[in-house]
Amino acid sequence: MKVLTKARVAEGSASTYTTGVMAYARFCLRYQHFPLFPASDKTLALFVARQSYTCSKATLVNYMSGVADYQRNVLGMEFQTTMSRPLVNAALKGLRRTQDKPSKKKMAITAAMLKKVQAVVADESFAKAAGHKPSAIRCVVAAILVGFFGMLRKANIASKTARTFDPKRCLLCYDIQQSEQETLMLTCRFSKTIKGSERVHKLPLVYTGEALCPVSAYVAHVVEFPSTGGDEQQPAFMYDNRKGKRTALSHKFLVGTIKELLEFVGEEPYKFAGHSLRIGGATLAFAIGAPATNIMLLGDWVSKAVFGYNQPDTDFLQSLPRRIDGRSYLLRIGKQLGVLLAICS
Repeated sequence: MKVLTKARVAEGSASTYTTGVMAYARFCLRYQHFPLFPASDKTLALFVARQSYTCSKATLVNYMSGVADYQRNVLGMEFQTTMSRPLVNAALKGLRRTQDKPSKKKMAITAAMLKKVQAVVADESFAKAAGHKPSAIRCVVAAILVGFFGMLRKANIASKTARTFDPKRCLLCYDIQQSEQETLMLTCRFSKTIKGSERVHKLPLVYTGEALCPVSAYVAHVVEFPSTGGDEQQPAFMYDNRKGKRTALSHKFLVGTIKELLEFVGEEPYKFAGHSLRIGGATLAFAIGAPATNIMLLGDWVSKAVFGYNQPDTDFLQSLPRRIDGRSYLLRIGKQLGVLLAICS
């Protein structure tokens, strides 16, 4: 029973919820608001006002969810939603108006950037300048291309740390299989939207023969760093570190190298992060006219959040009036529907 109750929310959310409940408890004790539970409208509104000095609105909303979860599921008391609490709702609305700032959303990595990156990796000029082993950089580039075209999350291709590799969360050698048709079939067993063993997410990566071909990059990576046995436990992306020890690709090394590579080819590294691969893949798919439903299937999106990943450039936006010409638009949509019907039949 305790195991099931604990699993009601994701690990990351549970940590945030706990922080929120502790912050609420400290507030009540400091300012003498009793009883702590059930939480009254006035106490919650004052909590929002006090925490707004140090917390963003998104953090406060999560804290409120944590208090609600604790009251409902731990204490067994009813909790009215914030929408049905006029005073709390007003405080949150005021917070949104006074605290709203332009979001610092990370930028999409583009195919043009990746071509520049591939060039400086191929001639090893970046590895020499940065003091990295060329083989380690090639491992990162293979992960970048698979992550970009597969619209994967950082956690799929890299371990949280090199020392704490978790075979249940990251892609393993066993999870990337090559077919006779020069296609890689990836099997993601864990992600933000996949918990436990409820399902797996399968996606194909097709050989193109181009410089940015993810299949070629991964096959070359496997040749350079072959599995030593036990594919069901070995990470898909690994390299030899400076001490010559075989190690799993970590978040720190992946993201750090991505930023170093982008800076080396003239980009501003602070605008990018590991998630820029997923954003970039989705943006490219939207740009070439792929239906949103197909993008959602490939990237395993389960909501309309996929539209927030589209970061079209100025040229694309300026071309929209021509793209939305009535007849050509209908013909294009018709072709897409035909392809979809053929796939689904």
